[in-house]
Amino acid sequence: MSQPTYTFTAAADCSGTNELGMFTGKTVAWCAGTCDADSSCVSFEYRSDISKCQMSSSCTANHANYETGGSFDLFTRGPAAAPASNYRFIAGRVCTGENDLGAFLSEILPTCAARCDAAAGCISFEFRSSDGKCQVRHTAH
Repeated sequence: MSQPTYTFTAAADCSGTNELGMFTGKTVAWCAGTCDADSSCVSFEYRSDISKCQMSSSCTANHANYETGGSFDLFTRGPAAAPASNYRFIAGRVCTGENDLGAFLSEILPTCAARCDAAAGCISFEFRSSDGKCQVRHTAH
């Protein structure tokens, strides 16, 4: 059986739809794994500044309480575009000190790519799967 994938939507959530629980001190990867393990879970919202996730059996872009511009990011279970499909992968290369558009921890690859997509002027990012470190930048070497 293949592992579920998620569609990432920055600054989006569904007010009052944390039917499956709220958890603090967790990573995005932990939240995804917890949602994967529960067949009733359709999405989770994650707020990176406080490492909090909220699991839902009902929150999607079609939910009546769906809203954008909030402090959580929404991960909806289902077919997602191939992670980073519009980027070229170069193994073993880094641009030291070039994370001028932000550095984030405990990310997953699709989220890192989406952060670059959403950042004005971003043309590249680095992702380290061992700890989920994501660095987005306006340069590439």
